[in-house]
Amino acid sequence: MAVGNLDAWDHHLTRKFDGWARATVTDDGRKVTFVRNATHVRAKLVWTSADGFSDAVFTYPK
Repeated sequence: MAVGNLDAWDHHLTRKFDGWARATVTDDGRKVTFVRNATHVRAKLVWTSADGFSDAVFTYPK
């Protein structure tokens, strides 16, 4: 579960890290979806104000 004031999100870039490529935030800020697309896998991680972070979901191409 998330704690504290989450009105603003800080981000810190890490050199040579190709982690989460983008994040989509709903207009009300209550849900954030992080996505990472790689050649062999697509990963998705969701944060909601009600439940905090979900488990990451990995999808592999056929």
